[in-house]
Amino acid sequence: MSANGTQAIDRAAQLLTLVVQADEPISFTELVEETGLARSTTSRLLAALEHQRLLERDGSGCYIAGALFALYAARHDPWEQVVRLAQPTMAKIGAETGETVNLGTAHGDSVVQIAQVDATYMLGARDWMQVAAPAHCSALGKVLYASTA
Repeated sequence: MSANGTQAIDRAAQLLTLVVQADEPISFTELVEETGLARSTTSRLLAALEHQRLLERDGSGCYIAGALFALYAARHDPWEQVVRLAQPTMAKIGAETGETVNLGTAHGDSVVQIAQVDATYMLGARDWMQVAAPAHCSALGKVLYASTA
């Protein structure tokens, strides 16, 4: 038992993290091997996570993220999390270059800016937040085109 009594929570979180971060459904055996937990402990924890809709099994019996994750995703703007994660890197780039830093995503044939760090110079780029621009007409769009070529 851990010093603060959270061993079961830590183990369940470890299983949940492995499943959610996996690129494809993950089997019970893979989870046991990856965590080093006893099969009985792994089974009990996975059952509890399934009961709480944090995990579920696909048709082959492998584990995938549960319905609670889908519900969360449906209720929240997914780009908000991307922006939250990208903001420190964007701020660092902006501080080092003094230039405007934009983060955008492809949306059909357009690029939509989802975050911006303003330049430190007196003259800077306009605020492009939530503006959809044809991808071929923007620098970011051209970068996205180049990365898929």
